[in-house]
Amino acid sequence: MSNYTPYKCAKIVNEILKERNIERSLPPQMFYNYVSKGYIPSTDKKVAHDELMKWFEGYFNKNILKVTETPNEDNIDENQLELEL
Repeated sequence: MSNYTPYKCAKIVNEILKERNIERSLPPQMFYNYVSKGYIPSTDKKVAHDELMKWFEGYFNKNILKVTETPNEDNIDENQLELEL
């Protein structure tokens, strides 16, 4: 399994975002900060592929999917449609 520098992590994640038709990119500096703070697990500042993918899916679901999701009948809670009078 490969280990990546934070810069390479940014390149990989941004390519995945592009493949998912997300018009957003994450700056390499963010990855350097996240690695140094331990948000992305690493060994000697190198991130294992599995750890990067695990972090990315969590980040994607929490931060990117929420922002890009548009309301439709599949993702609106029925309780949100009730008005209190």
